[in-house]
Amino acid sequence: MKSKSLILILICIVILLSYCNSAPPSDETLINNFRENKSDFKKLITIFKEDKRLEYISRNMISPMEAIGKKREKEYQRLFKKLNSKTNEIL
Repeated sequence: MKSKSLILILICIVILLSYCNSAPPSDETLINNFRENKSDFKKLITIFKEDKRLEYISRNMISPMEAIGKKREKEYQRLFKKLNSKTNEIL
């Protein structure tokens, strides 16, 4: 479980870094973004841990498809959108 959480946190950081097309954001910007959205990052980690059968999720793909329902899929999409993710990927 801890490794799944660590992977999720690292993916979230990569998503945030990939959001900028130019120079990567400063540490201060990343820290501020995390602080401003801490509850959403925690929620993302929590629901990902709960979805034990989920292997991959993005805005356009869920694997395996039957791992989560439509309500949960919408919850992921809402969080991705709020966190301004471009790739919206979690492994």
